Amino acid sequence: MNKLYPLLLALLLAFTASAQTEFATFQTPLTSPSHILTAVNDSGEVGLLAFEGGILYSSVLNAQGQPAAFTPALSYNESGGALGMVAQPDRFIYFEKAVGKGEAIRPYRIDKTTGSITGFEPLTPALDDKAELVQVYTFENRLYTLYFSKKTSRMQVFVIGSETEFSVKSFHVPVLKLHDRLLKGERPVNPVFIDPTQEHTLASGSHQKKIYQQGDNIYLVFDGFGAQRMNIRNLTTEVLHLNLATEEANFRALPMVKIRPIGINSFIHQRILYRFLVTPGYDLQLAAYDVETLVPRKSYAFGSDEPLTIKASPVAANKQKQHKADTAVVETTETVLKKLSIGTTTVLAEEAGPNTIRLTLGSYALTSGNASMLPTGSTLLPYLGPAALPAMIALTAVKVSAANSAESENSFHVYLQKDDFEQAAPVARQSYLEQLRAHNNRLATQKVPVSASFAYNYQGQMHYGYLNRKTRTIHITSFSK
Repeated sequence: MNKLYPLLLALLLAFTASAQTEFATFQTPLTSPSHILTAVNDSGEVGLLAFEGGILYSSVLNAQGQPAAFTPALSYNESGGALGMVAQPDRFIYFEKAVGKGEAIRPYRIDKTTGSITGFEPLTPALDDKAELVQVYTFENRLYTLYFSKKTSRMQVFVIGSETEFSVKSFHVPVLKLHDRLLKGERPVNPVFIDPTQEHTLASGSHQKKIYQQGDNIYLVFDGFGAQRMNIRNLTTEVLHLNLATEEANFRALPMVKIRPIGINSFIHQRILYRFLVTPGYDLQLAAYDVETLVPRKSYAFGSDEPLTIKASPVAANKQKQHKADTAVVETTETVLKKLSIGTTTVLAEEAGPNTIRLTLGSYALTSGNASMLPTGSTLLPYLGPAALPAMIALTAVKVSAANSAESENSFHVYLQKDDFEQAAPVARQSYLEQLRAHNNRLATQKVPVSASFAYNYQGQMHYGYLNRKTRTIHITSFSK
């Protein structure tokens, strides 16, 4: 399989030029916005909100990328916090935390034609005593806020579908130390939402507390809970499943890992949970499970001295470098894992072809340097809620390409057949992460002053945008999946 590397690399380089298209470029009055929110409707129209100097600017792009003028639409209080934006056929709705009103959320209607904003009365959920906010996110053009009360052992999900309509779903979950799982630990303390419409980076996948949603099913996944305590030996992966339709909850866990791993993480894709585990002796375990039952579908295990035959690409770093000898021989598991260097063990899953899943196995670490001044998920999440993940994706790509990179990424690909999870042939198509890395490397080489990056998906294409601070122009590029 390693003989395919030179051919695949050549194909990928040729493919890069055709895989991305300049979608829109337009002038703005913006100079240094703190962030930009986006939402896209079924017609391809995009609502944009930019936050700068206490003023919220709004604009709407049509399906061809032509914008209405950015309009200073509203003063905003940064202490309130943007919660997200959703798209409707005839309007966009922006949500923010209502200042001084507890857990109340204030909606604003954004006119699709003019970009003007109209405020509505705050929506206030009836919450349990001492309920704490777990996370806020948008999914299928609804806003979801998750709360947990340690006093009542209940989770409540506040679902907002419009400016005036909402519902509250309640779940009794008497799981020991669930409060600690949800709201304690290393930064980011709260679980992050993994949006299925977004493509993901090693940074977004590195979190060990994640929230997924598929239809009416919410999955909260915890990898290695208790690992921060040195006396904990047995660790595993746990899944809390909330069914919004029936208001039933289930908590399941994989068997305990008897030896304390140095790396454990998972990722859900199309109702399959993929778990990547590295032991202190540099053994590697990779397994696929049904997310509803945690019944194993397929597993791979490689000892440290065994050849890592499922590895289907060179170990690549965030500077688009590959390690020497990677194209020449099939290396031992220990040799490959040592190339992943420092950081959190990470796994990502995505479609690579009609019947092929591509897994990215790697490591991610936030180190030091000037680029650490740029915001990342841990600083964005408390303030942006659902806006954080697209911003994390885009900003991470910028940081990875910065001259003084504050992040370390190393990874390689594994290809599996979708039906039986047997090893599949590599697919000569760049992942979104690889395309975005190359794009931002070019921006860094050209010394483009990038600010306020954002990303959104429309009809199978990821769109990545940023503000050029020098020219005051917003540039949006589309990437093919």
